[in-house]
Amino acid sequence: MLKKHGTVLLLFVATFTFFGCSSAKPPETKKLKVLVVGIDGMEPSLVDDYLSQGKLLNLKKIINNGFKKTIPTNFALSSPVIWTSIATGVPPEIHGITDFTIDGKPVNSASRKVPAFWNILDSNMVKAATLAWWATWPAERDGGIMIGDRVYWQERPQKVYPEGIIDTTKFILDDYAGNFEFLPRFTSYPYDSEYKTHFSEGQEEYQLNKLIADRLIRIYCRDRIYIDIAKELSAKKNLEVLSIYLQGIDHVQHAFWQYMDPEPFRKEGITVSGDNVARLGRIIPEYYAFIDELVGTLLTLCDEKTLIFVLSDHGFGPDPSVIKDTPKLGLSGNHKDETVFIMSGRDVRREADATDNLEMPTQLDFLPTLLYALRLPVAKDISGRPLDGYFTNEFRTNNSVSYISTYKTNFKKQQLKSSLGDDGKVIEDLRGLGYVK
Repeated sequence: MLKKHGTVLLLFVATFTFFGCSSAKPPETKKLKVLVVGIDGMEPSLVDDYLSQGKLLNLKKIINNGFKKTIPTNFALSSPVIWTSIATGVPPEIHGITDFTIDGKPVNSASRKVPAFWNILDSNMVKAATLAWWATWPAERDGGIMIGDRVYWQERPQKVYPEGIIDTTKFILDDYAGNFEFLPRFTSYPYDSEYKTHFSEGQEEYQLNKLIADRLIRIYCRDRIYIDIAKELSAKKNLEVLSIYLQGIDHVQHAFWQYMDPEPFRKEGITVSGDNVARLGRIIPEYYAFIDELVGTLLTLCDEKTLIFVLSDHGFGPDPSVIKDTPKLGLSGNHKDETVFIMSGRDVRREADATDNLEMPTQLDFLPTLLYALRLPVAKDISGRPLDGYFTNEFRTNNSVSYISTYKTNFKKQQLKSSLGDDGKVIEDLRGLGYVK
């Protein structure tokens, strides 16, 4: 039974203390140079709709200080493939993560063949923390502060680096779920935490309770956990770059799309009851609002000089075929091949000011653009290119793009412990989303 807890990005915060002779002063927080927020599954049309309705005020604030683009997804619609491509600046045939699994086992940090941005920042002595990014377990020793993507799994070794940077026993999913007091915000469905006892698998009540448990409660707790870790790290570490990945939007869209948008399913002869639309139809829009609030928390770590990226891997939409093909899963939404790319900050051109024909960003451009913004050389063997044209004329005048041949020279693959412990549970979760058979 789930108890208590809390989803194309990663964050870093810094603190320092002033020491006075006459009286003690409270510590002041040094603001981030760069904040990277990865939000899985952001659907551009929903983002535009909610912005036009006066919602997502924190995202709106970010966009107003830069630009938002709808860009194509460049790779197969597989989250670890895309997020690793974003992190490395190279396509999957080079970085080595080509699906959710390799040889039947979930991908992890040892599956990646090239350095990611956290390795490159660490090699350049940039104080960075990376939280929850896809395939970051086991936590690497050459990536700055690493909080792996399964920190809340009790069985996992090597969940964080440096060891002891946080007390991982404080961040367990069941502890965050509590008495499910957050559920009324998202749904009026009478959730039964003992559904496995009270219903059989063939009953609708069993399926709906399972969806709420697996695709709302667990993911809500996961996203809250990583935000709380970000706040804790920011309070005690002098960070320059913070990157965080939030997964929840992807999960709720997989599970609850038919209740938000029933007509595409009804047109295909699929019954979607009005009662379930009324009880479950606000989960997706409320989760976008919840993520926006989490982004607002992260903005407290920034000032007007902070460069902010908001990234996603793919969009989303209704998919009646997934109901017909896998009815036992209860899924109704699926990935689409367009998504959102946002840059913001004092040195970023405002969208209204960009009158020339700039090249559309791609997902491979994030890493070289991050390096350029931090005045670090870009590796020539990275496939993406720095988006220097999206920076202000003043910034570009003072900062030209520089290059080195590669960052691969000192990169070492992470060594795994022999016992992986809970790979079966990971596979079960991927199977519940239709990602593996």
